[in-house]
Amino acid sequence: MAREESFDSFYRATRRPVLHQALALTGDLPAAQSAVRDAYVGAWQHWRKVSRLEDPLDWVRPRAWQLAQRRHTARIWHRTKGTTEQHKAVLDALAALPVAQRRVLLLVDLAGLEPGHAARELGVTREVAEHNLRSATEALTARLGVDPATAHVRVVALDALLEHASLPPRPDRPPGRPQAPPGARPGRHRGRGRRRARLRRPGLPAERQRRRRAPPGEAGGPGDGGGHRHDPDRRQPPRPRPDPPAR
Repeated sequence: MAREESFDSFYRATRRPVLHQALALTGDLPAAQSAVRDAYVGAWQHWRKVSRLEDPLDWVRPRAWQLAQRRHTARIWHRTKGTTEQHKAVLDALAALPVAQRRVLLLVDLAGLEPGHAARELGVTREVAEHNLRSATEALTARLGVDPATAHVRVVALDALLEHASLPPRPDRPPGRPQAPPGARPGRHRGRGRRRARLRRPGLPAERQRRRRAPPGEAGGPGDGGGHRHDPDRRQPPRPRPDPPAR
């Protein structure tokens, strides 16, 4: 029960910020919702391991972002309820950034990571991350026509788009191995496939393999005289005697 409670607490505290980040990254709310849901399902299944990390978000966030980018097909934020012209301008400006710059900007501005932490998550050096962060900030402020502090506030304000969005539900499946279907008897046939595999010998036809396994004297077994059952009482017919020579 303590494990479920710890996951519930983590999930309730973090699901909305992660959804906010995935939406800002892709501009595709349906893709962001499904990605965040599946990332938390994975965390729930591996919660014994994930909960031991210094910050479980370091496990959830990269998976949610990766799934969101893989699934989004179009930037359709104009269909999201409550979208204002300012929201559209911010999402347009973010979409214009290269992916590497957009990711480091959101890790620092929305996820609140230090540049060094963001660099480790992105798999780049700190120098590269800081360079991309400066370039992203300059491009974003130039496109929006505001200073960096105002640009940061407007990116954070994208959270308002989630007011009318459904947040991903809590995963129901417990961590560990999936449960067997009702009525199943686990382990009943375990190892039978391996035993059959050991009986087979590569390169031999199926008929020859069956003959090799059959006991001597039975049909198909070795030494059966062409596949017939051996009968020790069976006598061979007498050979015809040659005719005597003519006198």
